[in-house]
Amino acid sequence: MYIVSAHEQQRCSILPIYVTTAGCGHNQERKIRPRGAPFHHLFYVEDGEGVFETATERHVIQKGTMLFIQKDTPITYYARTDPFQTAWVTFDGNSVADILRYFGAESFSFCNGTALYPSLLSCIKLCMMRQTAPEHLSSAIYELLVAYFSSQCATNTLPPIEKAREFIEKNYAHDISITELARVARISQSLLFRLFREQEKRTPIEYLRDVRLKHAKELLLSNPDLRIGEIAALCGFSDFAYFCKVFKNENGITPNAFRDTYGI
Repeated sequence: MYIVSAHEQQRCSILPIYVTTAGCGHNQERKIRPRGAPFHHLFYVEDGEGVFETATERHVIQKGTMLFIQKDTPITYYARTDPFQTAWVTFDGNSVADILRYFGAESFSFCNGTALYPSLLSCIKLCMMRQTAPEHLSSAIYELLVAYFSSQCATNTLPPIEKAREFIEKNYAHDISITELARVARISQSLLFRLFREQEKRTPIEYLRDVRLKHAKELLLSNPDLRIGEIAALCGFSDFAYFCKVFKNENGITPNAFRDTYGI
């Protein structure tokens, strides 16, 4: 892990943006920060899943996601799986506020970060070398920050229903509420229902159920050693009896019969 010394931090503070800490391959421990962190974070989930809770939101963040957490933002995060591995850089600087204002940045945001991960690793590597000039680190974190917000803004141009569908596809294995879906789509719950009825001919709950059933069928055929109850749980069905009932209603046969009929 790279941590800039207090002396060097004072020296770098005249730069428009500068790195304060960096690291990767970290088995992330629970962090509870009721007053937030002293520096801004760019955070990447290298493996597993974690839960991130702000004062108003709770998100299950999966592998391949990059997050921005503004300094002084109250936040708690912890592992949902083992391992929960992360990489990060923290930073500050006189120009950060202007950059955030330019992009209309929220205090907490995230997006698919797989394309940004190599740049993050490059920035971390420069930090670890210790001999890298502060101005070069400043340039690297600036480019990464701009790339992140450009990507995050592109994600936010998705239509509301597409945001909801994308969230369901990524999180169908977990509990998903209508409140959470509406928040992700940034629309009211009533509008969310109307858009799904117009475009999907079903409610958001029915769409979520169908996505779960689709993945259940895939697992029934591709994983013959998995028990039906295990498949139900992996696909977000907490009630085994309910899973069997809706599966039969939708497919005309039980999960076992489906596996016997269509399995290899």
